[in-house]
Amino acid sequence: GFGLFVSRAPTDPAKAETLATALDEMLAAFANKGPTENELAVAKKQIANLLDQTMKEPDFWVSRLSTLDYRGLGMEDIIEAPAAYRRYTAREVRESFARYSEPNSRFRFVITPIVD
Repeated sequence: GFGLFVSRAPTDPAKAETLATALDEMLAAFANKGPTENELAVAKKQIANLLDQTMKEPDFWVSRLSTLDYRGLGMEDIIEAPAAYRRYTAREVRESFARYSEPNSRFRFVITPIVD
């Protein structure tokens, strides 16, 4: 798949470039240090809640079932996803993020209104 890490933040248009630079610095720090155990615990709770909600919806199952063969997955992979997310460690998250967070694989959009 195409895994993306996205960060978005609203700001005063005059401060957009400064904010974009700050976000780049935060991502670099995350690649270097990774999440704290507390940050990971919060993220795991958020993912668990999201999966609990979405796995009850037909659209979730339609999208997953329609790509099982393409992705080389089985039903057990979908059913076991919540447990798989709970097993990730802070170290694994940091290592994975650092592996794919290379400057040449990034793209950045700073969107501001046109000023006349």
